[in-house]
Amino acid sequence: MAKGIYVSATTPGSGKSLVALGLADTLHRHADRIGFFKPVVHGPDAADDPMVALMKSRFALDDDRCRGGLTSAEVRALLAEGKRADIDARCVEIFAEIARHCDVVIVEGTDLTGQDAAVEFDLNARLANNLAAPVVAGVGAKGLSVAEAAAAVEVARKELAAERCALLAIMVNRADPELLEAIAAEIKPGASKRPVYVLPELEEIARPTTGEVAAALGVRQVAGLADMERDVRDIKVAAMNVGNFLNVLDEGALVIVPGDRADVMVACLASSFSPEFPVPSALILTGGLAPDANIYPLLAQAPFPVFAATEDTYTTAKRVSEVRSEIWSGHRRKVASALGLWSKRVDEAELVERLHLPRP
Repeated sequence: MAKGIYVSATTPGSGKSLVALGLADTLHRHADRIGFFKPVVHGPDAADDPMVALMKSRFALDDDRCRGGLTSAEVRALLAEGKRADIDARCVEIFAEIARHCDVVIVEGTDLTGQDAAVEFDLNARLANNLAAPVVAGVGAKGLSVAEAAAAVEVARKELAAERCALLAIMVNRADPELLEAIAAEIKPGASKRPVYVLPELEEIARPTTGEVAAALGVRQVAGLADMERDVRDIKVAAMNVGNFLNVLDEGALVIVPGDRADVMVACLASSFSPEFPVPSALILTGGLAPDANIYPLLAQAPFPVFAATEDTYTTAKRVSEVRSEIWSGHRRKVASALGLWSKRVDEAELVERLHLPRP
């Protein structure tokens, strides 16, 4: 079995963390000892990366078998100084330390969401080669047509071949559920003639939770139920009278409203207690405005969290719209959905068989 497998995004938003998690779950059942390595982490401390934490808890991995490498700030500084070799050397060193305790190590590369995706792609390809790890490429298909998704696969093949990377598998992720079979049929067979797996976008994975929104915005909860795992299915800015607002309120919508709009707050509360009306996922009160003292006792009974934000309504709505749900948030429901999707769409026996094939 290969000692290392490099999960690399070839497009932004590829869902590579789902691929890394699914691959780890598969290999956990076929190898005595698996490991996980994330060469570049986005936070200030490589030891506190949430994906590393998820892998540790999910597969009972200790620090010897599951680690982060360098922070993105450290990598940027080294690149600016022209010290790419130092990045490679440090990552190879950490990988070797992990590999000593493992039969196989899943390596999760960067996600190409930085300012220079080309530099990140080059970094991933170089690290995969230096670690002698075949690549599982993640291709994001969100919003792509059948032809565009198939073309993205061809581009990924050509770019990885140009970097002399050994391509183990391609996972097309976040595709329109109605286009799965059409995309699979449109993709041309690669040199190995093995299947390219196509996974759909799952709303239960893609939607952020109320907790993820609260953490991203740094808002504080001031009332309501402390349920941080409610899915945010939509975003509604309440800038109309109550009658019109209730006409557009949807189930699971996060409602953003100035903190002095008591009418909307009461309407959201009343709606949640009526079987004929939708229940919001959360309420964010904006502008640093506090509701009337008589409103707080009512909001305390809300079956959803109520948050307070200091920023204005427009800024708050914009920031909420930019929140991405991440599988490494560790929500059990999202992890279970991700692994269920992987099991349904990926032939695990066929994929594991590839690891025993001679390297090209």
